[in-house]
Amino acid sequence: MHKILVPTDFSPASQVALAYGQQLASQMEAELVVFHAYHYTQGDAMFAPTEVLAELNSEPREAAVRLLAALTEEFYQGKHLKVKQVVQEGFADELILEIAKEEEPTFIIMGTHGIGGIAAKLLGSVTTTVMLHGQFPVIAVPPEYEPHPVGDIVFATDLVSRPVKAMHQLAIWSRLLGASLRAMHVKVPNQPEAVSLQEDETYLAGMEFDKIPLDVIAAPTVAKGLQQVVDNQLVDLLAVLPHEHPFWEGLFHQSVTKYLSQHARIPILCLRDQ
Repeated sequence: MHKILVPTDFSPASQVALAYGQQLASQMEAELVVFHAYHYTQGDAMFAPTEVLAELNSEPREAAVRLLAALTEEFYQGKHLKVKQVVQEGFADELILEIAKEEEPTFIIMGTHGIGGIAAKLLGSVTTTVMLHGQFPVIAVPPEYEPHPVGDIVFATDLVSRPVKAMHQLAIWSRLLGASLRAMHVKVPNQPEAVSLQEDETYLAGMEFDKIPLDVIAAPTVAKGLQQVVDNQLVDLLAVLPHEHPFWEGLFHQSVTKYLSQHARIPILCLRDQ
């Protein structure tokens, strides 16, 4: 059975992630593992409402268990989902990575705070750590996103690497979700000829059974290319691979970060190819 891990710090952003997790679990018939780490002196729950923080600080573990149970009931009561609740003491990023190893989730779903001008502030430091250092795929959900069934998945590629395992998983997930899957390449000025020569109507990731439709978008920057796709409502989930260095580094370039903070209205799936 598939598992979906959803960490929460009781903030509005993490509640959006909970709602998205419920939608995805329903589509995949997956078990939800809702997790909370309590260690508030370091500001792990800094985005939680004032009254929630007051209760948490008075009797940390008991309050965390009680609040998580109430939150889980609020989001998932009557949804016919299998839900597991886990509360542990410690630093959120470290514990999320540990529990992910134990549960082996198909996805980790985390909220983003959508503030600031650098990646850590944009995504939240915990989300950023889990995305960059975890072993499992992470879906970062923007704070104002309204969850709905995933129908269109786009994989952003530099056309250089061939992430066989990641694309194999993505193809399986798209079928499970009943979603379309295509690859997208943002062609920017002065692009190396070696990349241009690999453009085709399909994207073959070294697999015998899957040829994925390829869209090539010409844009001045990667940021503007992404903006074009999102603004035209062409995608429900944008998948990226950190080890595709040119794209990932471009994703956190200042211009792209500014774009994401203003326009990231869709979830971003951070894949693994290990």
